[in-house]
Amino acid sequence: MQDSHQSVDFAPVRAGSYTVAGLQNALQDENTHCSRFEYCLSFLWVTLRYRSPVYLTTSNAEQMVYGVCYSLISVIFGLWGLPWGPILTAKAIWVNLNGGNDASEEVEDWLDKQPIYEAQEASGAA
Repeated sequence: MQDSHQSVDFAPVRAGSYTVAGLQNALQDENTHCSRFEYCLSFLWVTLRYRSPVYLTTSNAEQMVYGVCYSLISVIFGLWGLPWGPILTAKAIWVNLNGGNDASEEVEDWLDKQPIYEAQEASGAA
């Protein structure tokens, strides 16, 4: 039997020390967003585009901080692959500065696959 107070750090969400039930409660708040950011890495003629883990954010300013950090990674390491480096770096910067990609459905699907007793704990029934 899994501990219902286990942290979700192993999950596809960077949610700190939330339990699964705590994460479900946090997602019910309309100010909570699940966002993924993009970054690029280039090596001569090869450019690779990656997605960040899902971040649980509660404000636009927090999304902007993550977006700027991932954009800086792209600017420093992503521009140098020709011809796709500048193109994919510009796309990653655009996505990041607009709050990242919404990953709410991905997180909700992951939560739906968790054991039922944790979902009951979130609703107050045991």
